[in-house]
Amino acid sequence: MLDNIIIAILTGGDSMRSILIIDEDQEVKAGLRESLKKEGFKVYYSDKARAGLGKAREKCPDIILMELAFSDTDGFELIKEIRSDSILMHTALIITSSRSDDLDKVLAFELGADDYIVKPVCIREIIARIKSQFKYVRVKPLGAEQIPDVVLRYGDVAINLNDGETTVNGKKVVLSAKEFLILNMLLDSKGKIVKTKVILQKIWGADSKAAAGLAGVYINNIRRKICSNSTCGFNIKAVGKEGYKVEISIKTNTAV
Repeated sequence: MLDNIIIAILTGGDSMRSILIIDEDQEVKAGLRESLKKEGFKVYYSDKARAGLGKAREKCPDIILMELAFSDTDGFELIKEIRSDSILMHTALIITSSRSDDLDKVLAFELGADDYIVKPVCIREIIARIKSQFKYVRVKPLGAEQIPDVVLRYGDVAINLNDGETTVNGKKVVLSAKEFLILNMLLDSKGKIVKTKVILQKIWGADSKAAAGLAGVYINNIRRKICSNSTCGFNIKAVGKEGYKVEISIKTNTAV
């Protein structure tokens, strides 16, 4: 199934990719902002959480790069607001914070962050992590409006392979790009074990070692968003420390 998902590699093109930085640290503004511009990104900046949320809604950036510590709002609350906003819910979200505690990282991921970078960190690493978010985007091919949508149904869970839209009981579920790709890897395994190291290599690539503890966090997010539904047609199970597998109880492929 993963091979059937339409994936485009973003290597530039005519449109300039945009990033919004929300951070009260003026050194971040001075250093990172200029470095990103040199890399060809369009950069917006806000030093306050509330103003940053407003700018995000106005500019609709491709990526939001934000701190957790703000004088006007708790950073975790800001993540919640971004993920519950109809305009911003699919925007890639990277946290850059001096908070290195695993609980902070896990909470950020559970709330919908796509990546978490602990400060201090060199600008080159931040740029590399930003670029990694642009690796995959689900798009429809030219003429897709004439192609029937292929929808995989597992009980009350429906996954549209043409545009990646996922619904539970008819309600749209917001999955990050990595969550969507991991879910499809597991479903495509047809009940076989998918090793954790394989998930890390395919989803995080060169960053797989740094992401060693994240596969479980993302899979727990998928379980919470989809599998907590009693009429979900599959269950994701951990197989010791080796990996994960999906047990499918109800499946129907349809074209609509």
